[in-house]
Amino acid sequence: MPYTLDDVIAALNATLPYDWRGFFNARVYEINPHAPIGGIERGGWQLTYNDQENDVMRVRESVDEMLDLTFSVGMLVQIATGEENGRLADVIPGMPAAEAGLAPGMRVISVNGRGFTPGALHEAISEAKNGAKPIVVTADNGGFVLTYNIQYHGGERYPHLVRNNAEPDLLSDTLRPLTPRGNARETARSDGR
Repeated sequence: MPYTLDDVIAALNATLPYDWRGFFNARVYEINPHAPIGGIERGGWQLTYNDQENDVMRVRESVDEMLDLTFSVGMLVQIATGEENGRLADVIPGMPAAEAGLAPGMRVISVNGRGFTPGALHEAISEAKNGAKPIVVTADNGGFVLTYNIQYHGGERYPHLVRNNAEPDLLSDTLRPLTPRGNARETARSDGR
């Protein structure tokens, strides 16, 4: 059966009275500049950024062969061998790489005059920190090779969750396994299942 927003709000209010219309307006219909992280913050943690690559991004780089610079210049770069090396898997709208004109599908050929490598890109981001010179990227866009000047001077930037001891640690409680550690089959056998 089809339903309307009013039907959903009525059903939710019957369960728990609340300003559900305001809730949906703020979280669904309004455009917000940042993700809603109130649950993380009320769960005893806060989101911070620094220049240290986090474990998830480090593993992604080695296993998925992706260089994730989405929180600094705003692009995700394939670092596979062959023709796919340097291919832009994603470019975030409104971020410096997109503002410079880079787009998904292009292939980075060089960075600041050096052939593309993840190290060359990391080094260029570090060199541009707190300076005025752009990061100069040469990229192939379907056979057209052009130069793009990325105006970014914030250095490497990676997200991290940091414990806020002023709040109870509800996030860890939520993520804690409900079953004991170990082999699920062994646990099932010991229970007679």
